[in-house]
Amino acid sequence: MGIDVIVPLASFETAPSITTMESAMSCGSVLQWDPIMGKNGRSSCIASSFKHLACRTYDRNQAVNPSSNFFSFDPYWAGTLFITPQWEVSLRLHYLWNAKNDDPFVGFGVNEIQAGQAVHANFATSYEVIAKKLRLGSTATSSTR
Repeated sequence: MGIDVIVPLASFETAPSITTMESAMSCGSVLQWDPIMGKNGRSSCIASSFKHLACRTYDRNQAVNPSSNFFSFDPYWAGTLFITPQWEVSLRLHYLWNAKNDDPFVGFGVNEIQAGQAVHANFATSYEVIAKKLRLGSTATSSTR
């Protein structure tokens, strides 16, 4: 069990004389199970529930903001299965829900907006070609709204 906190910094320039440096915060709880060891390989999995929060001021008169002015909830489950000691496959499955922004950019001409929900997944596989030195693999991402 654990806690994960991420505080990224964003810097952008919207006009030659206006440069903004802001931050937002994501935090979540993490639950990771002990690996299951098998005859030919092992598996492990993790679950997390991330919340994306705005930490700075939001200006509805600015088209570009580092914050979205709404709360997002993005839980996921991830797992890795070692089919053989050299070959592994991984999956991360997300569900994203967004709250309403009741103070959107004035240029939208509305009083509130709400980004859609999404389900998205990341797939990966790799094979160890040189023991403990080199793995070759591929990844793919899929999403739906």
